Amino acid sequence: MRTMTALLQSRQPTGLTMKSKALLPGVLLCVALYVYFHLFALATPILRDGDQWLFAQSGARIVAGQLPYRDFLEMLTPGIDLVYACSFMLFGQRFVVANILVLLVALVFVYLVTSIARAVLDDELTLLSVAITVFIGLRLTMDASHHWFSAVAAFAALASVLRTCSLARIMMAGAFCGLSSLFTQTRGLAVVIALAAFFWWETHDREAADHVFRNRLLVLLAGYATVLGAGLSYFLLIAGPYTLFDTTVLFPVKYYGSYNAASRFWEPLAEWSKNREHFPGFIAALFLHALPLAYFVFPFDIKGDTACSTEAKAKLVLIAAVGSALFIEVINSASLIRLAVTSALAIILALWMLNKHGLLPKRVAVTGLLVLVGLSVVETAMTQRSVLAVLDLPTGRAAFLKRGEGWYEDCLYLARHTKPGDWYFGDDDFGFPLKLRNPAFVPYVTDTDLTRPEHVQELIKSLERYQVPYISIESEYRKMGVVGQDHLQPLREYIETHYEPAYHDFMRRRDTFGPTNK
Repeated sequence: MRTMTALLQSRQPTGLTMKSKALLPGVLLCVALYVYFHLFALATPILRDGDQWLFAQSGARIVAGQLPYRDFLEMLTPGIDLVYACSFMLFGQRFVVANILVLLVALVFVYLVTSIARAVLDDELTLLSVAITVFIGLRLTMDASHHWFSAVAAFAALASVLRTCSLARIMMAGAFCGLSSLFTQTRGLAVVIALAAFFWWETHDREAADHVFRNRLLVLLAGYATVLGAGLSYFLLIAGPYTLFDTTVLFPVKYYGSYNAASRFWEPLAEWSKNREHFPGFIAALFLHALPLAYFVFPFDIKGDTACSTEAKAKLVLIAAVGSALFIEVINSASLIRLAVTSALAIILALWMLNKHGLLPKRVAVTGLLVLVGLSVVETAMTQRSVLAVLDLPTGRAAFLKRGEGWYEDCLYLARHTKPGDWYFGDDDFGFPLKLRNPAFVPYVTDTDLTRPEHVQELIKSLERYQVPYISIESEYRKMGVVGQDHLQPLREYIETHYEPAYHDFMRRRDTFGPTNK
């Protein structure tokens, strides 16, 4: 029994060759250069759109003295808001902070993916898995939002117990799961469930004593609860347990599904296929949607495999368990970024299975790797050549890319008609970079149940109280949506009375300005 327990608590890695020792630094250097030149036009940071500005605005509101749950709506746990708030306290409210966060998160994520892949793949396949992860996943979603932060913590939890499964390592994995849940509440919990399932399987597969599983589970939960509880403690005191539970659990469960209905598993893929200009993106999206098949095939492939050693089988089952849990966590809202941040483990499993059955010879793997590297170099050069213009914004000097020229025109217009500190309600792609303040409790509105009638009334009162000069409401929301879910009609009537069209989706207050000057 002692021998069996010792075997369960130790899965030591094999020795590394000189070649593999040089693998990780080379990978990180290449990824750093690739990501940097997608975020910076030489030394000028590129202003990219994305959900990151929503959380950057929340961080700015915290710096200004407001708190999520109490002063503005936040459906997530507070991790990402706190990251931005702390960054702004240290470095000032500059949009380049988001670019730097993307770069740092990308490097840590690739480090973890490389470490996990190297545990079950040889060097060539490890490099191929990293190249696919970067070129297909990271390339399309360079966005410093909660998705990447929670995914990095989830992968760190997996890496903690992949080679050595001691109680100390399990405690560390639980702590990383707690950290993951501080960014995306469901993701860390999904990994906890996956790790618990794996510990149960391994205990029974090796016929160990029941207390081995029980001890592992208790240590895992202790690490998870300690970190998550510590991160939420201040907000539990300020906002109250019920408010925190309502906004991060009950409210999303009841209402987020109506807003996220367009992100069911196949719908985003159908949207990509309608736009011929985004054909490469459609191929990437198709690939990301096909990858989860590896989780369904793997159990049948590994069952009865006598060639695979006990240690290698345990590592593969652990990777599959965590990957499956991450996929199940996003399947009901399968946006591109959610699939991208959880796809790396499916890539590793798929390459392992292809190699096992002789369907991926080494020369094919090397050829595929060289093709991806070549495409990355070409695309990076094209990005550097596609800079449309440079603007001096209140949050720093910004470069705009040609593929976002409509966004550049909008940003230029609003920059000319506002000054830092002005009230503005609408798209945070403009609000944060221009240092505009959101007067409302809600960060945005939708024509679904996610925007509640009380939110609409509060927004109208805020627009009136602060005489907000500019707002931007998407044109599709100015028309009646699905009956029973659309609560925006009072807001439409208020806007029609007090605002007039200014430029694209921007509207300005009638009693504040003279005739529209476009």
